[in-house]
Amino acid sequence: MAIDIAFDFRTDANAKDPDSHSPTLRRYHLLLWSKPLPSGASFDLSETTPGVYLHHRSSLGEFFLSSDSVMQTFTRWPALKPITEQIPEQENEAFSTIAYTIGAMMVFPGNQIDRKLTINGARGFNRSVSDRFDLTLECIRRHFLNKESPLAPALSRYADSFALFGDFRGYVSFFLLDDLVTDDFGVKFFMPFDDFLPPSVPRDVGTYKEYRRGSIDFIEARNHRINSSTPEPVLEPGRPRPGRVREVPFGAHATFKSMLWPTCRNRLFSDWLVRHQLRTRTKCIGTCVRLLLESSAQQGNRAAIEFIHIMVVRLIGSGPVELSIPEGPAPRGGAGRPETFDNVEAILAAEGRG
Repeated sequence: MAIDIAFDFRTDANAKDPDSHSPTLRRYHLLLWSKPLPSGASFDLSETTPGVYLHHRSSLGEFFLSSDSVMQTFTRWPALKPITEQIPEQENEAFSTIAYTIGAMMVFPGNQIDRKLTINGARGFNRSVSDRFDLTLECIRRHFLNKESPLAPALSRYADSFALFGDFRGYVSFFLLDDLVTDDFGVKFFMPFDDFLPPSVPRDVGTYKEYRRGSIDFIEARNHRINSSTPEPVLEPGRPRPGRVREVPFGAHATFKSMLWPTCRNRLFSDWLVRHQLRTRTKCIGTCVRLLLESSAQQGNRAAIEFIHIMVVRLIGSGPVELSIPEGPAPRGGAGRPETFDNVEAILAAEGRG
């Protein structure tokens, strides 16, 4: 599944809050943040837990995540109307549009503890932060250093979640926030910062334009970083190319294995299958994923090849990947001929595209 970095999540939220009602945003979060933690431990998320946006349960603990549109435009704040109304409406809408793309989205722990505010709620209500993401990230940086900040009480309630990332560097790297920090991992602020002293919001048009420019620069940079982290599939839908990866006949199994593939992302692939009206069964065996084609032979061939490339290239990105595909009809209890690709470049070369 590709990430469309220009997609406006308001468009499929049915005029509701995209954080809770955009199915595309939820799938993007699932794809982006189901990956190894800085420690190397798997952090696979599920969207099937009733009443939970995204859920993780393992030996690491149990974590409940929710989405947050973190880039505040202030265009809807009544107190800032005298400022934002001096900006052309087209520019305000452009700011709002990019603020609803994936580069402006985060996930935070979403479960309330002792009926107190979540991080999402606290950063919105605290006037020293005023829903600004640069100030939120500064609070998170100070949390990792055991320093005080306006969000310290809320962040400390979710200390186990932040511990997953080891330190601030690990947190920044995991969530692709590199463009909001300096080389020595200080936060880049969108407007002048004086240790959380007021004002936390722009007080004039000049400062608002500075804030807006910094915000947009960050969103655009993070969008490109996200785009680079989720490469396009090698094959175009429905157009398999010849190569060492063989077509798989009806009723055969296609199995692949990777050290970077801890669990089977059935939901991500099932969305693609529905669009192509294909029927398959998938089974996860350790780090192996086995796909049994139950479609027609023609559809099965296309599905198998696209499945392999979508999963290997888009969701794994690098190997080594062990690929096992039968050359003929599915053998009874037998294994197919194995082929090993060290990385994406090797896959491309095997296709004659390297």
